[in-house]
This record gives sequence, structure tokens and C-alpha cells, in this order.
Amino acid sequence: MKINCAACFLIGLSVLFSLPSYAVADFEQTGCHDNGYNSRLIHQTLVGFKEAVENGTPSKTAEFFRFPLKVYLRDGQHQIINRGYFISNYNRIMPPEIRSRIASINEHQLWCNYQGAMFDAGNIWFSATDNTLIKITAFNYQLQLPAQKHQLGAPVKPISNPSAIQKLLASHMKNESQASSADGQVYKVDINNNGSPDYLFAYRGGGSLRTSGIDTIYEKQGDSWKNISFGDVIYHNFGIDGSGWYLFTDTPFITQKDGLYYMNFYNNTPPQVCSYLWKGDRLSLVSGNKSYCIHHEK
Repeated sequence: MKINCAACFLIGLSVLFSLPSYAVADFEQTGCHDNGYNSRLIHQTLVGFKEAVENGTPSKTAEFFRFPLKVYLRDGQHQIINRGYFISNYNRIMPPEIRSRIASINEHQLWCNYQGAMFDAGNIWFSATDNTLIKITAFNYQLQLPAQKHQLGAPVKPISNPSAIQKLLASHMKNESQASSADGQVYKVDINNNGSPDYLFAYRGGGSLRTSGIDTIYEKQGDSWKNISFGDVIYHNFGIDGSGWYLFTDTPFITQKDGLYYMNFYNNTPPQVCSYLWKGDRLSLVSGNKSYCIHHEK
């Protein structure tokens, strides 16, 4: 029997273009195969979740969560006990700023470990224990506190176009995925107030996967740039590692007063703004309740 190769080619094209976009698009995933997870199915679930959120349908959105679920609202931490409670409190749990944030997630970037599958710097975790039923088991978005006037000076704006800085430090950024993401911000400040210029890479959100919104810091030393570990600074001053630093970047994040730069964080449980001065090797709390801004001080 003679096969019509031209027909085969056309059929192949029709099959290719009939596949969903996630099946043919570039897809970055780390650690998923090694941990036995079906990364394609998790990715497909995230796409469906984003569509439900975009369409504003509480009942459909609720189907993607496993309850009970811990969430962080403006007045602190809450336990969402079931689907009905989620639907009735949908506008509190999913206000416009959270829905906008979810819409901006790059669904083609996925990271997995033994705990599950992570998107958006750890703000969304999917259960991967059952590859036929994928559910959101952690929803770590923290709602910003109402705007507050900082008494520590004027806000410092991030660099509007960080691409040039990223290229400058490209040789140092091989393992700094967050610093080059669209979600990140870059500040040119002397953040540790020692007289040497620094580039501080920050990202929105927070959680135990990163150190409170600070991705990495580079300090100019002679003709080269040195990577400074903020996690080491936290440990040196407070005796805790980065995973115990449960604070999030406030707005504004960096402020300046009398020639000094300050970092501003917040804690939702209870609502608390925490401002720090980093000078040399010393990181000090200069504004905020010590009980909620420093968990374990040396």
C-alpha cells in the first residue's frame, strides 16, 4: 500500500496545533521528575486555576484547594475549614491584588521537592502525592498592610530598567533565578551603610524559601563584585537562619534618612511594621515591636 507522505505531513501539523499550549511551549521544571511528580499535570492544573481566578468564579476556584487551608488576611492568619467557608469569604481571601498577582504567574516555571510543587516563589504549593488529583495545599500570599507613613525618611525607588545591571553581574548570577525574573526589583543603594555601593535584588512576597524578599546582594569591592549573604547577617545578629525569618517586604521597602538606608518589613500576625538599620556587620531593629520583628535574638 502506498502512503501519501504529503497527507501525513498535514495530519502531523493538525495534531501538533491541536495540542494545548502547555504541551508544546518551553517548560522549565526543577526537581519534579526526581521526586516522582507529573510536572505536566501540575502545570495544567495551575492553568485551570488561573482561568478560574480570572473569571471570578468562587465555586470553581474552590475546587483547586484542599481544605482545611491556612491563609493570611489583613487581620492576620485564618483557617479556611471547608469549601463553603472559602466561597462565602472569597472576596477577603482573593482580593484584587491577589488575583492580579496570580494572573501574572509564569506557569512554565515549576520547582519541586519532597513537600510538593511550587510556583511564584513559594506562595502557591500543590500536593503531588497523587498524580491524578492535584490540589493547592499551601497559599502563602500575605496581604499588604494599609499604607502607613514611615518615620525613617523618604522612599527609595528601584531601578526602572534592571536589565543592564543583570548583564553587568551576569557572571555572578548563574544560580540567582529570582534576580532575573520579571517578579524582581533591583535597588542601587549602600544597603549596609559602609560607604561601598551595593546592588540589592528583591522580589515580591516572601516565606521560608527566600530571605524576606531579598534575593541577593552584590557589593563593589575594588574592580569586582562580591555576593553578600543576608542570611548570614541574620544568623550573626539574631541566631536564626533565613528559614526562620518570617517577615515580608513592606511598601516602601527601602527608605533613606540623614544619609542612612533602612529596610522595612511587615508581619501580619499581628500587623506590625518592622524597620531595620544594617550598618557594617550589625543589623538592628530601629522601629517595631521586638516580640514580632525578631523571633530569636542572640
